Amino acid sequence: MDDLIAELPTKRLSDVEQRNAFARYVQVKEQHAEKVKSEARILWGDYFTEEHAAKFPELPGLVWKIMKQAGTCKQGTDPKAAEELLASVNRLAEVFWKTKDKSTTTVTAPYPTERPLVVPKL
Repeated sequence: MDDLIAELPTKRLSDVEQRNAFARYVQVKEQHAEKVKSEARILWGDYFTEEHAAKFPELPGLVWKIMKQAGTCKQGTDPKAAEELLASVNRLAEVFWKTKDKSTTTVTAPYPTERPLVVPKL
């Protein structure tokens, strides 16, 4: 969404169309950031255990960092902040799958951004 917002001035849109697109992009961006926060809270509260935190000492700080980074992404439109959040989420995915004794790999997202995504090797 940050990429789409950054591209808006280059589009040939009327003022109204540009404002409407901006509003929609911001709404979706904020929904995505809130979804990340929700999923991180669920993993932290319902899945991860003390044993996981002992095995992966970075885990409590990583979840906290994701919550803060997602909040930053909600507050602004900085693509760098979104990239940092993605890196943290990918690290959390690695930890999650390791707790299930699964190895992971990084693939290119099937979305126009083509950002890296950590997925399990099944």
